[in-house]
Order: sequence, then structure tokens, then C-alpha cells
Amino acid sequence: MTPDIKTSSSQPVTRSKRIWIVISIPVIVCCLLLGLVLYQTLGHKVQSDHGQSQHLQASGRQMKPVNNDEYRALQAVSHKPTKADSQGGLIVSKNGVGKPSDHVPTVDIYMDFLCPPCAELHRALDPSLKKMVEAGQINVGIHTMDFLDRLRSDQYSSRAASAIATIAELDQYHVIDVVASLYAQDFQPSEDDKTPITNEQLAHRIMSVGVSDAVAQQAASGEYIEWAQKLNEYTKTRQELMHTSGSYKGKLTTPTVIINNTYVEEEETSSTSTGYLEYLLKAIGLKSTEVGVAGKIPSIGATGRPL
Repeated sequence: MTPDIKTSSSQPVTRSKRIWIVISIPVIVCCLLLGLVLYQTLGHKVQSDHGQSQHLQASGRQMKPVNNDEYRALQAVSHKPTKADSQGGLIVSKNGVGKPSDHVPTVDIYMDFLCPPCAELHRALDPSLKKMVEAGQINVGIHTMDFLDRLRSDQYSSRAASAIATIAELDQYHVIDVVASLYAQDFQPSEDDKTPITNEQLAHRIMSVGVSDAVAQQAASGEYIEWAQKLNEYTKTRQELMHTSGSYKGKLTTPTVIINNTYVEEEETSSTSTGYLEYLLKAIGLKSTEVGVAGKIPSIGATGRPL
């Protein structure tokens, strides 16, 4: 997929062999006096092809807000979800949203609802993430992006991101259920199929996991679209989310996984349900037989680095 050039925006490139999504950001700044051209690249990729081995690199990052123009624009949005943190994260725990459990790991996931590899990750992990959250074993951070809006006319990515924010506000214990439902194979729109997803279809899908009609209709209304779009623009500027090595060095990718504020780079990690889950459980220090068992806390706790 050849990216369109748009000033200061990220564009996706799909590499089907490894199912990686990359967004390149050509930022062209013309300086009238000096005649300089600045070219920057920002990418979003996913590796979901698994070999015989797996290699994990983790590096501690500072996840503090970057006080730049994009951050200030995000804070200036008049209607934004109160449950989101200052960087737009919706932190889900057994206590609800915005109330993380103490002494347990936090797994942050950066995603776009149109992204196929994001769907693979969530289809593999969401059932276990839900069990671990309900048992008080982990916190899960939902961080939405909408860079793939450019591929469709219906702004699906930003509308879905807005919907999740509404669910976090009004029905916080269904957040992971709704995320999983929107990524399900029988619903997630295709990047190639341009048939719009209507608000009614989106609301009906949200209702399918137990959300009330009134809340689902409000979620589908797009009340937080401006916030979602500003969040996307800010997230793209966060250097701590970008790869520090390899062919995608200096690029932001989706899905990106952060564990206890530690950026995790995956090489040759499995796209199968078993592989993704084994990878996560090993990283947090939890046995598969302990998933969803209250009182069984992952060994890395709230501050340890991924194993």
C-alpha cells in the first residue's frame, strides 16, 4: 500500500507477508529562507508471524506527558472522557476505569480498531485479559488511535475509539467486552471494503455484549470523536512509544504493548492464540493455570520489568 502524503499525519503501509502495519509520516517543512526540506518517518507496524524462537527486548521508558502543541490541543478539547488519564489512556481494573489496582502489573495496549494485526492480538488475548482484570491480577490500559480513518469514508477508527470512551464513562465493566466485540472476525470492517458502518450497526454490536440500548446509542453517536482525533495526533509524537532498534527504529507501531511502563519489542512472536498468551504470561510472571484466579498475582508486580 502506497501512502498518501499529508503534512504532519501518519499513513499506513501494509506488508502482507508478515502482516505488519506501518504508518509512515512524511513531514515536509519548506523553509523559504534556507530552502531546507525536513523529512521524517513515523511508522506503525505489527509483527505477528512466529518462528521457532522468540526474542523479547524491554526497555524502561518515561511515560510522562510531553508538553507539546499536540498535548495542549488534546487537553483543550471541551468534551472529553473524565475516566481517561492525561495521555488519553483508559485504565481498566477490577475497580472500574481510572482506578488501577495496586501491586499488580499494568499492560497498556495501543491500537486502531481497523488494524488487522491489532484484531489478531485482541482475539488471542482479550478473553484472558478480562479474566485477569476481574480477578484483580492486572490492569489493562486501552489506548486508541485512528490513523486508519484515511482508508474509509465513515471515520470508523475514530468513531470506534469514541464509542469505547463512552462505554468507559457509562458502563465501565463492559469496556474489554466491547473492545473484543469490535475486533471480532464477524464484525471488524475491512480496510478494502468501503461499505460504511452505520451508527445503528455500531450500537447493535455494542448491545450484543450486554450494554443497554441507551448507552449503546450514545456510544455510537460519536460524542468523543474530536478527542479521539486529538489523542491520535498527540500519541504519534510520543518518542517513548517508538522502536529503538531494528528496521522500524524511530517508528511507532500498532499494536504496541507496554508492561509496567516498559516498552516491549517482539521479534518472531506468535500470531496464534496460544503464542500470544504464552508470551504475555511469561512476561508478567503468571502460570496459565493461574489466569483468573484471585490472589495469584503476577511475579513482576506493579513495578517489575517484563521477564
